[in-house]
Amino acid sequence: MPIARELKDKKGESTYLNNIGAVYHTQKNYDAALEQYKQSLTIIKKIYDRRNDGRCLNNIAAIYEAKGDCTVALTQCEQSLAIAKEIDDKDGEASCRWNIGVFYMKQGELAKAEPYLSRAVELGTQLERPDLQDWRKTLKDVRTKLRGRQ
Repeated sequence: MPIARELKDKKGESTYLNNIGAVYHTQKNYDAALEQYKQSLTIIKKIYDRRNDGRCLNNIAAIYEAKGDCTVALTQCEQSLAIAKEIDDKDGEASCRWNIGVFYMKQGELAKAEPYLSRAVELGTQLERPDLQDWRKTLKDVRTKLRGRQ
């Protein structure tokens, strides 16, 4: 990162900050991860890097979700989804839709979760995502539970 800063490589610097945030996230040091992600997001917004803007918001959402603040997490994910759709980032859209669906699922709002999960699986199928099998199983479970409520 010092080299990126010396070269005034803002995109590189934001990538390093995001990666450091990911390490902290893996270590469950959520406050440190959030700080790195926010620094990265500040740079991303200054250089108008829409793709990484959406992805960084998605990472921030994951931190808030891990900290138990699903309301803020959902807001961050919805912002990320809007960006992904705006720039036609299908992979970003799939991830955002999946995360939103999971947030609703965890809150017991299966009827709200289902359309997000369904579209994520549809996009994941087009993109041949490696986590598609797990996504399909989760969607099937949600649909089974919804049918049981009728």
